[in-house]
Amino acid sequence: MDMLPRLPQRYAGRGRPGKSLMIDELCEQFGYSRKHAIKLLNAQVGWRGEPGGRRGRSCKYEAATVEVLQRIWRAAEQPCGKRPVSDC
Repeated sequence: MDMLPRLPQRYAGRGRPGKSLMIDELCEQFGYSRKHAIKLLNAQVGWRGEPGGRRGRSCKYEAATVEVLQRIWRAAEQPCGKRPVSDC
């Protein structure tokens, strides 16, 4: 288990055949599915189940601003848009 946190660095430095071999070994040793093993090796999921680092855009508002906006929204009895749209 001590080697698990070092695997993503080794995985990143390998070519396609080497990566495939590492995935096969990880699946065989620990019983992971290939997709889960790939996510682990790409560091998209932490080794203890926690998600990887935050990605995407940064926050639009600071925490203090969000708190004030939430108070105003609750004081106004939580209004929503006139035409809420579902993408389903």
